[in-house]
Amino acid sequence: MNLIEQHPAQKEIAEDLSRFKVVVTGRRWGKSVLGREIALKTAKNTNDALVWIVTPTREMAKDIHWDALKERVRQLNWRVKVNETNLSITRLRNNSKIVLKTADNPDRLRGRGLDLVIPDEFGSMNQEVWAKILRPALTDKKGSAVFISTPNGKDVLFELYNHAQTQSDWKSWHYTTMDSPFIDNSEIEQAKRELDKYSFAQEYLASFETGDNPTYYAYTAYNHSLHSLNNNLPVIVACDFNATEKPMSWVIGQRENNSTHWTKTFSHTFTNTQTMCEIVQEYLKGLHQHYRHIIFYGDYAGKQEKSNSSFSDWQIIEHNFKNFADKYEKRIKPCKSIRDSIASTNAQLCNTLNERKQFVNVNECTALVRDWEGCQWKDNSKELKENDPLRGHACRAVDYYNDFEFPMKGTSKTEIRQHFN
Repeated sequence: MNLIEQHPAQKEIAEDLSRFKVVVTGRRWGKSVLGREIALKTAKNTNDALVWIVTPTREMAKDIHWDALKERVRQLNWRVKVNETNLSITRLRNNSKIVLKTADNPDRLRGRGLDLVIPDEFGSMNQEVWAKILRPALTDKKGSAVFISTPNGKDVLFELYNHAQTQSDWKSWHYTTMDSPFIDNSEIEQAKRELDKYSFAQEYLASFETGDNPTYYAYTAYNHSLHSLNNNLPVIVACDFNATEKPMSWVIGQRENNSTHWTKTFSHTFTNTQTMCEIVQEYLKGLHQHYRHIIFYGDYAGKQEKSNSSFSDWQIIEHNFKNFADKYEKRIKPCKSIRDSIASTNAQLCNTLNERKQFVNVNECTALVRDWEGCQWKDNSKELKENDPLRGHACRAVDYYNDFEFPMKGTSKTEIRQHFN
């Protein structure tokens, strides 16, 4: 029984007899579908098989695989036992089991002998999970592994991909999104409008050549402007919260004609949210006496953190601004990936089609410009270096805005919007 019938490349990989397979593809090529189909094939053909699909987080396991896996066994008319708590499916005919696991707590992955493990988005995992936990778990049963991922620079995935090119028991494949027979060309053109060129190369062309670029590589002098706030349009305030030697940084801007203009940055050390509210109010009153709409953006964690005041940061902001304009609004959600939020900013600064949709007043936004010019990645290419406590805060405020309004992977279900008229 062939589980894959319509995607020739998926079928080839699924039927290949190599013990260890490394599959590097662009997004939406179908790598997660491939992983599930290989898992099902093993569960069908091997009695008492134990198969793990491992993702970076439980949320990803549920969003990408769980419902799709249950629907697939229903289509195959398998008699199964489904455990919603453990995210496992047991095939009753031969007692084989497919379990969704996560790599965010490696100790929970220890102690089991596996017939097959499929690390999905391996490039986003703790890279020691494979060498120290998953590889030893395959020893007793001489199990197999299928790595499926988009690249993230020249990391361990890159090394495994090249390793698989030279070893007899390994094999690797590389496909772009455009290699999928199911992707319409209009989707590719849309992605070019939404993504910066390096994100497009990584996410759609599956390029490894993106890990060493400057953090905000899309920013240039072409992003400069002298925009003035219009009190008839919503005013944006993007917030990064600190209250120590790391500055609290708030960036003020406005979206007009499909472009966002950052007009003023306040960045102060050893301050508090109440003081920042007063500074921003004084600044805005100096420009106009009345505002119709003001929107705050920031990390959802700010709802839990404490500043130097006795109320949470967002409570203080609400107290100060809910009557400041005709309409006050806050738009916040957890920032789950620093890298994705920065990619959202780069895509606004300059997308793959060389369109620029975000601009800055360099004279009034000094801290933001210095961040865009000087911030660097840590070696893991997932976090910003912290060698200068003054850097990396104004830019993160803007990243929260872009991550909310122009997210790389869709708006989070846990976003919060609150309006006060």
